[in-house]
Amino acid sequence: MLFGGSRSGKTFLLVRNVVMRALKAPKSRHAILRFRFNHVKASIVADTFPKVMDLCFKGVRWDLNKTEWFAELPNGS
Repeated sequence: MLFGGSRSGKTFLLVRNVVMRALKAPKSRHAILRFRFNHVKASIVADTFPKVMDLCFKGVRWDLNKTEWFAELPNGS
């Protein structure tokens, strides 16, 4: 469990760790959840996930499917 105030980087760190695990395990599945689905769309999909991919995983291509709400990495995860 992570502690800290708002905007302290907890979500960024957790998303980064999920992406690292997904890149190490081909064709694996992972979930990032919040209590309300619209909060996932607003915070994770629209803000944190793209920032994590840009800052920590430059050059890794990813595809975001907004119909089924999942992101796919080059290794099938």
